[in-house]
Amino acid sequence: RLVSYRWLIGWMGALSILTSGWFVFFADREVVGDGRLDPANYPHLGLFAGVLVATAILVSSAGTHGVIPRLRQLDSDGSLFSLRRFVQDARAALRNHSLRMLLGMSLFSAMALGVAEVLGTYMNTWFWEFTSSQIGILAGAQVVPLVLGFALVGPISRRWDKRKAVIGLALFAILWGPIPVVMRIVGIAPENGTPALLALIMGHGVLLIAAAIQIGILNSSMVMDATDEHELESGERREGTFISVTTFTGKAVSGFGNFLGGVLLDVIDFPVGQVDAAVGNVPEATILKLGLVAGPGLVLFYLCGLFFITRLRTGRERHAEITAELAARRRAAGG
Repeated sequence: RLVSYRWLIGWMGALSILTSGWFVFFADREVVGDGRLDPANYPHLGLFAGVLVATAILVSSAGTHGVIPRLRQLDSDGSLFSLRRFVQDARAALRNHSLRMLLGMSLFSAMALGVAEVLGTYMNTWFWEFTSSQIGILAGAQVVPLVLGFALVGPISRRWDKRKAVIGLALFAILWGPIPVVMRIVGIAPENGTPALLALIMGHGVLLIAAAIQIGILNSSMVMDATDEHELESGERREGTFISVTTFTGKAVSGFGNFLGGVLLDVIDFPVGQVDAAVGNVPEATILKLGLVAGPGLVLFYLCGLFFITRLRTGRERHAEITAELAARRRAAGG
């Protein structure tokens, strides 16, 4: 449940930045025209996002600091932190098969997310030709799948094994994700500039993002399950190490995905500059390549992630056995 709340709060922060960006910082103006193509707007958005992120870090740190004395104390054989000890803990954690499989899925999913973050703006601007306010509406509408995913992840995890639920949700996302692009390619999608197109993309995004949120929550929950498995195997409980390894690698690979998204734009020869890149001036062949990369192309990343999660061996029954064995061990030790 705590993992779900962490995702809920994190997504709310991201949505506040997105909606503010499109409605305030990138809003169309009479003097500069399309706010998305004005480089002067980006530093202001960056400053706003930086202040919001820093505030969130400080508030969350202050709010949880008082809980530290009540946390379970681990045996320490030396300094509480050192680079050498971190490397040793990380290597020990990566010997856990479950963590390696979950990490593999997270890496490819984070890379796909990084690419999608870059190409998403290009798709909305040039492929679908939405205005800044329309993109802002799409961003704000993500509150719906956020609440939907948050509300359904509990019943889904209780009804099905977490691993099976993630596999099912991932298969749905893989099949559902490229549908609007495929519809445009075969000529059955609504025309650009019509209300029907905005409704289509919004409805498509509700289901896709809800599935992605549930996958993320369940994957994070399974990482915590892997810490139980690691404790049973090694006698050490390293939630901090497991979370830091998965979080750091996910952020790093997501950043690489941003870089890769820029490389892909160069590969398809997407134009630069306010004139050449203006909506209506980009060649149709280039826009088609953009759609193929951002739609069906991203499926390759998710298929790689799906491969890893299918190799995860620990399920609901095995985790129940692990928690029972740990409880018995603690009772025997008087803890």
